[in-house]
Amino acid sequence: MLNYEIDPAVLQRHLPAGLVVDTWQGRAFASMVGFLFLDTRLLGLPIPWHRNFEEEFIAEHYWGYANQRGRTVEYQVEHPPWRVWQVSESWLDCDVAGLYGPEFAPFLAGPPSSAFLAEGSAVVVRQGRRLS
Repeated sequence: MLNYEIDPAVLQRHLPAGLVVDTWQGRAFASMVGFLFLDTRLLGLPIPWHRNFEEEFIAEHYWGYANQRGRTVEYQVEHPPWRVWQVSESWLDCDVAGLYGPEFAPFLAGPPSSAFLAEGSAVVVRQGRRLS
């Protein structure tokens, strides 16, 4: 997990309606995370062609938000705390501007503010609810 300090205004433009950027000690961060889903199920049923796949995710991620049909949906994410290790070397090798937009490129060009490896575990994503 590579965490980069970023201008909160850049992040705010990408949030679903009604949400504000979360900060830590007055600083906003964007995280680049390689995450591997294994034996994925929806309502207990396996999802064809979506059982095992890579994704981005966050270690201490207990609430998620998404834009669905113009409305903001909140959903709960449950997992036990993950063991975390600091890494001695890290790098990001991707076309940031092409994947996320040119406004992210300057912030993700240098070294991350922090980098670590998390063990992971089984994760449950609860049914979402629309926010008013």
